[in-house]
Amino acid sequence: MRDYVVKYFSTAIAPFFDSISSIAVIGGYLNEPELIVFREKEIKIKTIGIDSESDFFLDLNNPIPKNTKNEIEQYDLILCSQVFEHLFDIKQAITNLYYLAKVDGLIWIGFPSSNRAHGSPEYYAAGYQPELVTNLIQSMNLNMEILNKGVVGSKRYYFMNHALSVWPSTKELDKPILHYDFNRLPGPRYKDFLRFLRDFPGRVYASFVQNKVSDDVRWASESFVLVRKNREE
Repeated sequence: MRDYVVKYFSTAIAPFFDSISSIAVIGGYLNEPELIVFREKEIKIKTIGIDSESDFFLDLNNPIPKNTKNEIEQYDLILCSQVFEHLFDIKQAITNLYYLAKVDGLIWIGFPSSNRAHGSPEYYAAGYQPELVTNLIQSMNLNMEILNKGVVGSKRYYFMNHALSVWPSTKELDKPILHYDFNRLPGPRYKDFLRFLRDFPGRVYASFVQNKVSDDVRWASESFVLVRKNREE
């Protein structure tokens, strides 16, 4: 479903494309799928997070230390995807993202609407509706303009995610049996085969579940919000 979120991202970011020359990837890496939109453009990209490979260490749950604020650059675009479900202080995270953005800079926040439990490293929420973030922004009186928000999902993805405990790829979602990933589990290959046999009835059922991608909140798997940091009045 992330592929579809990238399409929404590409459309939402298109009017501002020429003004983006620097990007901060929060809690992610240089291979984040949203970055493919900029593959033919020369852009400075930095990674910020708690991973040892990040260019700058920052835990979004905590305020940016005053003695390091001068060391942190500000960026035209803040890309924060699949991070909020791993945070316990969403308001502080929004404050940090606001600080990292330049004036007139954009902040893209993508997060689950409904997900299954997973690590990386902590897991605090199965997901949120985009209104959680937009209402928090408004309640915090930050000088931010909400440009876009939405949810995306399908009945088939929802079923496979929750009933079969799998994040299906686009191909696997299209054909749940034919494109089963036999390399998903570590260790001996027979484990994958046994799991395939176990899940086979569910995958047969999934093949008949509607796979139309929509913004129906009942089947939504992903949420997204795009905001702009405005100049102080």
